[in-house]
Amino acid sequence: MNRLEWRDVGLTRQGLAVLDGVSLSVAAGEMVGLIGPNGAGKTSLLRLAVGFDRPDQGEVLLDGQTLAALGAAERARRLAYLPQQAETAWPITVRQAVALGRLPHGDSKAEPVQRALEAVGMSHLAERPLTRLSGGERALVLLARALAVEAGLLLLDEPTANLDPAHQLRVMEVLRSRADQGDAVVVVMHDLSLATRSCDRLAVVHQGKLAADGAPASILDDPLLRDVFSITVERGQMEGRPFLVPARWVA
Repeated sequence: MNRLEWRDVGLTRQGLAVLDGVSLSVAAGEMVGLIGPNGAGKTSLLRLAVGFDRPDQGEVLLDGQTLAALGAAERARRLAYLPQQAETAWPITVRQAVALGRLPHGDSKAEPVQRALEAVGMSHLAERPLTRLSGGERALVLLARALAVEAGLLLLDEPTANLDPAHQLRVMEVLRSRADQGDAVVVVMHDLSLATRSCDRLAVVHQGKLAADGAPASILDDPLLRDVFSITVERGQMEGRPFLVPARWVA
């Protein structure tokens, strides 16, 4: 079952086409990486899915229903969204911050909050103020807040940006685990190696259009990497999954 679907969506801002006829779906139990150059339209796709923006053409479906027909409260219960550079400078504890993920449900149940803390490995810091955490620890708290919603659909915009390698791997392992447990996960990424290793599918967005959609090993061929990302890569495999490392910029 598709949890989320963009059908032929288009979006224009100040007379410029940001998205042009993009169709893409995400099923339960699937982790899809949105990749592409800066300004390609990846964040715009997430904003349409959350309901922050409305498409100028096409439609977005959530669990088979048109997103426009759902109220903000209902959307907040059905999906969890982690934007870029989310604010964390609140004078509250880690546990209180994660409990904010329960607001769409109108409760503060301890069990979902504890499950989220344990999933990201932050339960031992539950009573520590956010202001006393490192940047990587705060990123894990924000991820836990999204997990606490228990919506079954996670939308994340560059959740590994500005994190050290250990925290990047921890975030991707958590998201991979959520997909393996049945959640639908959509993650915007720039790290092609992490995306290739972690995601079931990659959707390549380029100049507002969907340039490719499929298994990482099948779509990230040399011509696409050259045409879309202007790079060449070195390739390898680890634990049965492919990975690639950008090697050279090409004009």
